Amino acid sequence: MLTAAGAAHLPAPGEEAGAATGDVPQADGDPDDDPEPCPKYASGGKATHQCPPIVATGTRSPCPAGFDRDEYTGFCVSGFVLGTTTNPGGGPGGGPGSSSPGGIPADPEDPEDEEDEEEDDEEEVACTDDQIAIADEYNDPHNWPCTKFTDDVLGDREGTHMYDGLPGHVTGFLTDSYTSGRWKIISGVEALGVTGATITSDWRCPEGNTRVEATGLTHVHGRAGDFTAPGFLEHPSGDGATAEEEAAARKLHGEFVKAVRAAGGRYSAFGQGGTHKDHIHVFW
Repeated sequence: MLTAAGAAHLPAPGEEAGAATGDVPQADGDPDDDPEPCPKYASGGKATHQCPPIVATGTRSPCPAGFDRDEYTGFCVSGFVLGTTTNPGGGPGGGPGSSSPGGIPADPEDPEDEEDEEEDDEEEVACTDDQIAIADEYNDPHNWPCTKFTDDVLGDREGTHMYDGLPGHVTGFLTDSYTSGRWKIISGVEALGVTGATITSDWRCPEGNTRVEATGLTHVHGRAGDFTAPGFLEHPSGDGATAEEEAAARKLHGEFVKAVRAAGGRYSAFGQGGTHKDHIHVFW
């Protein structure tokens, strides 16, 4: 309680509560009526209780030298309250700058660190105009952000905007399974005696995939490639080919199938959907 002089009365441990009426709400034995106990804290080296704010009337005398008025309790305190972060002079809660109970956070956030983080974020999201244009085609920034299109692709082929005078995309997206598997297929068919094997198309942007009238999205997802070699038919449907030429192309397709299986890939059937006679479509 506040004394007439405005100083704090600090009950000692075991001091009768009635001697300081109003200092600490006391239990009367009825748990429904009893006030909540107030948490203890140290002030001036003596134990007391921290209760709801004390509203004092009249004029308070100034606190003694070295003490300040606690706005919450009205007590004169020495500037240190155990269990809080108020400890301007160090002491039991930790020295100046201490992050221990009662101390001040040891390393307040450095504005220069914030600037560095902002610069890092800008570098992380930096994309070329071409990559941004590709991401716009996907229209799915969560799964297909512009930063994803960094792989070297067959940008000078059909399926990547190389039509109607438009340039192909500079980069695209290829899965690891495709990039490792494609060379296994090329080397695999060469080991079987096939010469001149090439890849005519790998990744395609969504617009390019539509322009070539593709029905699937394996190229758009960067996990497919179209392989060919001398001996496949000139036209996808086989139009104009002789029976002997088609038989030879079918056999060539079979050699590629062996290499595809060894590389862990899957493939289109020869003549699938009335097409795929000029190449074999492989995907992972």
